Amino acid sequence: MQRIFLTRPATAQRTMIDTWLDSYIMRTHPLLGRPGAICPYVTAARRHGVIRVRAATDTPTGDLVPRDRQHTSPAQARTWLHAVLRTAVDDFEHHPWPPHARQLHCLVVLLQGLAPDHWGALDRVHAEVMADVMRRGLMISRFHPRCPATAVHNALFAVNRSPAPLIVIRRMARDDHLFADDDQQLEAYQRHFPDTGRRDTQTTCAAAHPQTL
Repeated sequence: MQRIFLTRPATAQRTMIDTWLDSYIMRTHPLLGRPGAICPYVTAARRHGVIRVRAATDTPTGDLVPRDRQHTSPAQARTWLHAVLRTAVDDFEHHPWPPHARQLHCLVVLLQGLAPDHWGALDRVHAEVMADVMRRGLMISRFHPRCPATAVHNALFAVNRSPAPLIVIRRMARDDHLFADDDQQLEAYQRHFPDTGRRDTQTTCAAAHPQTL
């Protein structure tokens, strides 16, 4: 099994992520279809200091993967992404999070070495692992510059766009049936909230605070 390391991102990478959070995720958008920030969940998590940012790499030092070792085939990219997402979920579950603001704990993982040709593979792998992640009481969302996921209140707004490919993991919340795309995901959700039904709506940014959608 491919070994994945989650390391501290380089200063420039962390700045890029912080800028994206501050200038996009934590702000309103005219195409969002509702008032408020794109993701009030992240806004609250930032306020409580419970966002953890990591970079996924194949090297224990956190160095960028050399270009000749990047994941050049679709099969290699899918294998790597499955390993990254599995590692990130395990990391979230075993990290010694602070006891306060438990529901807001949030892990952001930058996907180093994922070439633009394979950004679409992130969408497919995300869909493949979603039900398993939900069974564990967590939610996982993917972002990249060409992500096709659209907003709940505006199917023409591709809301999950970011300057680089990354994933976000958080704990499941009651209204996360909004993000169940199929029966397996809905069944996984209902393990944790058996008394909640599903609203007939399209999926959107899974990192968003569900009570604000």
